[in-house]
Amino acid sequence: IRGVRNIQNPGDELTSAEETWVIAEAAVGRFVHDETPTGAVNGSNTTFTTANAPVAGTLVVYEGGVRKLLTIDFTLSGSTITFTYAPPNGSNIRVDYRY
Repeated sequence: IRGVRNIQNPGDELTSAEETWVIAEAAVGRFVHDETPTGAVNGSNTTFTTANAPVAGTLVVYEGGVRKLLTIDFTLSGSTITFTYAPPNGSNIRVDYRY
């Protein structure tokens, strides 16, 4: 199990702390780091799409290496990110999130 320990024998049991950690980890989902969302970065497009719908409150967006703020710089609906401005042509857009 990732981050806990390697169970060598099928009969081995997790400790209660390990069980709690596994349950908590499963509840928050998988983590995506440094994904490039789809969408043309051409100076006029404002809409980009992530591969998965982020869990509410987990999406972090970077444009040109600068972290952007939800509602001020972008909005999120499902897996669609809509910037409040068009990122400049050739700018790098990256996202981190859980799903």
